[in-house]
Formats: sequence, structure tokens, C-alpha cells
Amino acid sequence: MNVADVMSRRFATCPISATIEEAHQLMQENAVRRLVVVDPDGRACGLLSLDDIAHASADAAAVTDLRAFIESSLAALAALRAEIRSDVEIAGEAVVERWRRLEARLETAETAARDARREAARQLADAIRSAVHFRRHLRSDPGSDAGPR
Repeated sequence: MNVADVMSRRFATCPISATIEEAHQLMQENAVRRLVVVDPDGRACGLLSLDDIAHASADAAAVTDLRAFIESSLAALAALRAEIRSDVEIAGEAVVERWRRLEARLETAETAARDARREAARQLADAIRSAVHFRRHLRSDPGSDAGPR
């Protein structure tokens, strides 16, 4: 059996510059589940399926959820930093130096988190855990050496 005997004869094309929404609209208008993606010269350069669109939508939702997580984490971190700063003001010099090092890590995590990438989210979560740990030890014994180093 030849491919020509079983292939679909109806197809639609989509420019490579189209958005996902435009491609989906073309699929609906042409009642197809796949689009041949063409470059500006009309040459085929790929194939887009409904599954591809579903995955892209899921990825977009994950990025939105990740951004929401990062935004709420940044707010929580800002509150933690404010609490720690006021506690550090009454602590000894050893604690103040540890706070300076931790604050540099927190600033790095905040900057990276603005990129809304998974690694940034992990780094931000680690920074929040370090800040909570620092605050817990600072409040339990302000003169102790038990903070992050």
C-alpha cells in the first residue's frame, strides 16, 4: 500500500509567524487537526498539531502559576526581611555580619526570581527557608552564632 492511498488530501497552512491563537483559529476554520507551518517563502518547515497547542497552553498556565508563586514569595520575603532587619538592629556584631551575607543571597534570589523560571523559583524558596531559619534562631537567642553563614 502506498502513502498516497491513505493520506489526507485536505490540509491547511499556517505562517511560522502566527500566534498559537491564530493557528488554532485556522484549524477550526479548516476543520483540521494539524497545520503545515510554512516559512515566508511558502516552504514547509514544520507541522503543528492540536496536541502541540494543548501542550503550549499547559506550559503557559504553568508559567502563570509560577509567576503567581514568585510574586507571593517575593512579598513574603520582603516581610521577612523587614522583620529580621528590626531584630538585627538590637543584635550583636556577629549576627549583623551574618545578616549582611544572608541579605546578599536574598537580593540575588529576588533578582533571579523576576525571570520567572523554575530554577529561580527554587532559589527563591531556598532563600525564604534561610531567612525563616535565621529569624527563628535570632529570636530564640539574639546573641547566638546560630544563623546562616
